[in-house]
Amino acid sequence: MIRLSLVFSLFFLLGCSTEMVKPEVTNTSVIRVTDSQCAPTVSAQMQLEQLGEKLLASALMKVSPIDTVIVTVFKSKTGDWTIMINSQNGLSCMVMWGEYWQMAGQES
Repeated sequence: MIRLSLVFSLFFLLGCSTEMVKPEVTNTSVIRVTDSQCAPTVSAQMQLEQLGEKLLASALMKVSPIDTVIVTVFKSKTGDWTIMINSQNGLSCMVMWGEYWQMAGQES
């Protein structure tokens, strides 16, 4: 239900704007994580690999004029997926996860 609401919200926002402008600074304070979702980056990646998830993609995200994080996406052969935020201090937090990952253009 949350995913559906998010999709409809995105469609609405995109439909209301004729030109999409990316902000210079992205506020990530709305992502709430607990200590149990965070670990040293190497340890977190090893845990995901033990669960059968492999690195699918990564991207650099600017969170302030001087701070960046790396957003990584992991996926298993069964479709399980995890999105992790890797900070500059070597700590990573799993912020989203789910099932049934499917790449665009590869629908069955």
